[in-house]
Amino acid sequence: MRMPRAVSATVVVLAATAAVAAGPMHGQEPPAACRQAMDEVRAADARFAEHIKRMNETQGAEKIDAMAAALNELAAEHRAMHEHAGAAGCPMGHMMMH
Repeated sequence: MRMPRAVSATVVVLAATAAVAAGPMHGQEPPAACRQAMDEVRAADARFAEHIKRMNETQGAEKIDAMAAALNELAAEHRAMHEHAGAAGCPMGHMMMH
């Protein structure tokens, strides 16, 4: 069974967030490139959460605009994940390739 791309992207973001929450692997500090990617994931999560909050608080045309902003943010996150997939030294990179 294949997951829709949006669901697949969300799963990857959640997996990356869980990895960030777990801290450095094997007691080592992650490489700078990986830390930067993790910071970008956190920032993207915060932006997406704000779009969803706005979407849930509005009605009518404003709600449609908020939904479009949320979808655009999700698409931007998806593109960013593919750009960073396989980043040197980032343990989450291999997961983003699938």
